[in-house]
Amino acid sequence: GPQGLAATVTARESGAKHIVVIGLSKDEARLVMAKRLGATHAIAADRDDPRSLVSDLTNGEMANVVIDVTNTASSPTLAVDLVRAAGTVILAGGAGQQPSSFMTDRITADEITIRGVNTHDSPAVKQSLSIAESGRYSLEDIVSHRFNIEESERAIQTVAGDIQVDGLI
Repeated sequence: GPQGLAATVTARESGAKHIVVIGLSKDEARLVMAKRLGATHAIAADRDDPRSLVSDLTNGEMANVVIDVTNTASSPTLAVDLVRAAGTVILAGGAGQQPSSFMTDRITADEITIRGVNTHDSPAVKQSLSIAESGRYSLEDIVSHRFNIEESERAIQTVAGDIQVDGLI
């Protein structure tokens, strides 16, 4: 969703060599948009194995940083599988009421840092606005829907994935 596209821009602005965006086949429009925003690779995990791709790209070292912005209980496990020893996993999504579990042995043995993110501080907002104003990215293209105030509930349901509306969201 929008968080994944924002993470793509953030990774590009940070100078990441490889930016791998992972979604599902149903997210094809988002994967295409991620490539337009700077992702070097965008794959559907239900078609291709992200572990193999990241391993191939990094000569088996895996990713320095993995940012998980999904809302699924299984995604933290994949994030830990994709990160290298002494790497960092950023959990910026959530699984709602779904229980999530993964093996902690690898986290401990490989000294992986896991950081939860649930805020937008003032410096980050200022940097984001600066990037948006720069014109380097066609951010208008990621706006897939416009809702008026009377459609607020429908807008929230669309972003949450509770209802399907044509477009990227």
